[in-house]
Amino acid sequence: MQNLKKLTASKNSQSHIEVIISFIIFIGFIGMIFYFFSPIKQKNVSSASFDRVQEKILENVSINYNYISLILNSNPASLACFSVNNNPGITGNFIAKDFSGKIANAEKTGAGASSILKIVHSGSTFYRLYISDKFKSYPVPSAASCSELPNANYSFGAMASESIILYGNLAELENLYTADYSGLKNSLGLDSDFEFVVYDLNRSVLMNESLAKHKIKSSSVLAREILLKTINKDANQTNIILNLRVW
Repeated sequence: MQNLKKLTASKNSQSHIEVIISFIIFIGFIGMIFYFFSPIKQKNVSSASFDRVQEKILENVSINYNYISLILNSNPASLACFSVNNNPGITGNFIAKDFSGKIANAEKTGAGASSILKIVHSGSTFYRLYISDKFKSYPVPSAASCSELPNANYSFGAMASESIILYGNLAELENLYTADYSGLKNSLGLDSDFEFVVYDLNRSVLMNESLAKHKIKSSSVLAREILLKTINKDANQTNIILNLRVW
């Protein structure tokens, strides 16, 4: 009888210990859940943080370029190439386009006030010159013979400038993102993580390589679609949609 009481007491003690151990395991499990998934621990992205990421990215991919119009008062149809004084003081690379938007071979020769602009004539009386070292150069063929136009036969418009997204810079940003994301973040001075997708206006994807970089994100992700005008190295402009996601 006494042995039976001892056995019963031993079993009761063992049951209490098992309950306590189970309770400790349960509390530990709950604690781990709160540690890894607690909204208090998660980093919430503010609108100000998003704006900073957007500003830094757009600043990184933008360029400033100048443009000016050249108007011929008469059409020198018999000339295959003409030259004019570089009155606007154009320096660096420039692209000449006629009224239809077709590129005309053009170049600057000489230096300073004595420099001239040579343009292969397309038959148009209107040309727009896009000026930036980021643009390609389409020089006049060496065999071309260019005739100088009298000052009275042409006039320049006012020089204007614009800040715009260079499409090639967006492609370079994507390459840097996939090759060295940490280095890119440091160079941009960003603490927040981000990814982006570029669409054309028909919603066809143009760039989305950054989506494969991050498989796990914070539970707090802000997204914004930004309509942007871009220019390429041939001075062709197009509109795109930048879908930017920050966490």
